Amino acid sequence: MDDNDSFLRAAQLIDSGDCAQAYQLLKPHIDEGQPEALFLFSKFSIKSETDEEFERRSVECLERAAAGHYPPALYALGVCYDSGELTAYDPVLAARLFEQAANSGYAKAKLSHGLNLYYGSNGIMKNVAAGLELIRAAADEGVEGAIEFLRG
Repeated sequence: MDDNDSFLRAAQLIDSGDCAQAYQLLKPHIDEGQPEALFLFSKFSIKSETDEEFERRSVECLERAAAGHYPPALYALGVCYDSGELTAYDPVLAARLFEQAANSGYAKAKLSHGLNLYYGSNGIMKNVAAGLELIRAAADEGVEGAIEFLRG
């Protein structure tokens, strides 16, 4: 089984609630520091963890995966900073993470970064045209909220 198959299978196991099996499948990739494996590992707790330990590890995994430029991790970490959940509230850092993920083609980040461009918010210079372009791209990719925004 190649890495992509392993990650797809692990994601399916996580979605079905079989996190122990997903962890076994991901462990060698986590140990190697592979960003996609770290991102998937950030999504579930392991049996011996407290809630605080899980939250701390989850953010650490997201940070490591984001450092590896994995777009879903950049976006997920941005959401943490944007909401102040699991991290300190830092909308400027969140905006930079959304921008990086959007520049990598991540659909959900296109909406977030597009909105920051449209409004000129969170340290992003206002550019209505570029913002609308990204929001339209997000809508074309079925991102929730993008179509509604465009319909106004």
